[in-house]
Amino acid sequence: MMKGWALCLLICPFLACTSLKPIQLFSEEALKGLQQFYELDYSFTKSCLDDCRFTKISQYEIERSINCSCSEYERADTLVRDLYHALTDYYDGLHRLSSGELIRYQLDGTAAVLEGANWNQLEPEQLNAYQKLSEIGLNAVAGKYRRNKVTQYMHEADPHIMLISEKLLFILKENLLGMLEIQEESWYMYYKTQVIDPGLNSMEKEVVTEKYYQLLDQGTRIREKTLVLIRILETLSSQHRALSGMKLNGDFFEDGVRSMTNRLNDLHYALEQLKQ
Repeated sequence: MMKGWALCLLICPFLACTSLKPIQLFSEEALKGLQQFYELDYSFTKSCLDDCRFTKISQYEIERSINCSCSEYERADTLVRDLYHALTDYYDGLHRLSSGELIRYQLDGTAAVLEGANWNQLEPEQLNAYQKLSEIGLNAVAGKYRRNKVTQYMHEADPHIMLISEKLLFILKENLLGMLEIQEESWYMYYKTQVIDPGLNSMEKEVVTEKYYQLLDQGTRIREKTLVLIRILETLSSQHRALSGMKLNGDFFEDGVRSMTNRLNDLHYALEQLKQ
């Protein structure tokens, strides 16, 4: 997760106190929730490749090697991965700060890569959020956020976490699920044409119909998984906002962490059910 980033780890016993335990638990649960993104076996590139293969099959094109132009889709997947890593590395840093470790991780390099890539999907304030989040992480090693100021670290990071989360949510909801809808429509149109083709006998039409419903079932599972991951991301961002404005030693903070944990456990269970 920290590959390619400078990492400096110092042990600070004075940070390892019980007053930071709620933040430690919160960040642990956040990391568990974000880990579920690896369960999504669908991406922009996969959608492009699937469409390309489907088109070649439906048009009876035989080539020695399949040639699909998916470079733009690969760029979109890279953007999703970078936004996702920004969140996981923030929560990883928060966990290490609250558990007695002090991290120096240079996110500014990653921010520069994003800016240099000329992402037209990112607004200037979203690129700025990525940069600002990196600056907060760098300040942590200088001792600015210690012990009772870890909540200040959360408070300052929150608007940037929200912007990054909102962009990732938009991509998943509007772009990725939108592509899935287009795929499903193309399946419907193709197989509907096949079953009304008078040149096919009943057995052949049955095979065509079975293939369509297999694809439809596959699409339904992808959609349900994506929606669960969206709910996980929404839960984390809303809970981070709520907790960043609370006092660490208050009961409301611990109650908020417990409530989030219960919601995430329900979502984890929903994902496990979709694997069956």
